[in-house]
Amino acid sequence: MSEPEILSEGRVVLAKIVTLRWITSHAKQIFYTLCTLIALLVFLFSFSKKFMSNPVSDYVKVQTAFANWAGKESHDKALFKELSVPLSRHPELAARFGTLIAQRLLSLGETTLAKEYADAALKRTRALLSPYHALFAENTLRISQKEFTYALKAAHQLKKEMESDEKLWKEKKETSRILYAYNLLRIAALERETGSIEGERAAWEEVLSSAGWANRPHHPKTYDPESFQKLSANFQSGHVSLVEYIERRIRETLRYAVS
Repeated sequence: MSEPEILSEGRVVLAKIVTLRWITSHAKQIFYTLCTLIALLVFLFSFSKKFMSNPVSDYVKVQTAFANWAGKESHDKALFKELSVPLSRHPELAARFGTLIAQRLLSLGETTLAKEYADAALKRTRALLSPYHALFAENTLRISQKEFTYALKAAHQLKKEMESDEKLWKEKKETSRILYAYNLLRIAALERETGSIEGERAAWEEVLSSAGWANRPHHPKTYDPESFQKLSANFQSGHVSLVEYIERRIRETLRYAVS
């Protein structure tokens, strides 16, 4: 599945970008940014230990090979081999470049190969991720494989686990709360993708309730206007807001229900 470029999404009208593909793309951005930062720390820590005898050659070789391969408009297998061979010799380099490779493979539509690199990257960094971020990242991979029904169940399970975490809601854990907001949008998109009109409408209503938008009663536990405001800023496009889009989708699902 060919994915749109992450950085260009903000220039697309909201009616087009608030889809499963858009949410999936931004979910990948969260996952890959986080994993890349962690991998960079792992790399910097291990660099001094494992590259003292040859501190430049293999790293520069991989960096150059990655730039050459990633710069192509299609998947060049010959250039990819030049990249993968030195990575196989150095796990610490694989930790640094694996997530970048997976991201580029996804954008090229090479989802099976991308999953291999993403799974490996997640395995290396899982111990450093929070359980919720790890589950969210794993579910992103399922979506990239079009396992929508399975992904919907997993998203609901993640939602349930996060809601039952008393510590998460009592303390100011911003990254986890924003993740909860993204997961709610993911649920709405997956409900729509799997053909559940009622499920989609219920998910959008829960977003409005948790965010305190559109005069909805505040959710007794997950009410978090700050996190949802940050989420909304990522969806703003022109004069159309995320709230307006959600309200339009709710009206459409109601029309479908009576037709």
